[in-house]
Amino acid sequence: MDRHPLELVTPVFHWLDRVIAEYGLYIYLVAVWASPFLIAWILRGGFWRTRPRPRSAAVLPASSPPALPTV
Repeated sequence: MDRHPLELVTPVFHWLDRVIAEYGLYIYLVAVWASPFLIAWILRGGFWRTRPRPRSAAVLPASSPPALPTV
């Protein structure tokens, strides 16, 4: 009853072979067109760039001008 571990992933490899055979050109074209954007993103910092934290604004109560003296 023991099956070789490779037998479990063999259908995945067959599916991957079929997808590449049918859509390989389109996958290649997407990779070529996406690569300049990916390279630019990596050079700008990529995963290591820290996100700017929003500045906390202090909320002050609205004040009214002082009352005028009565005459």
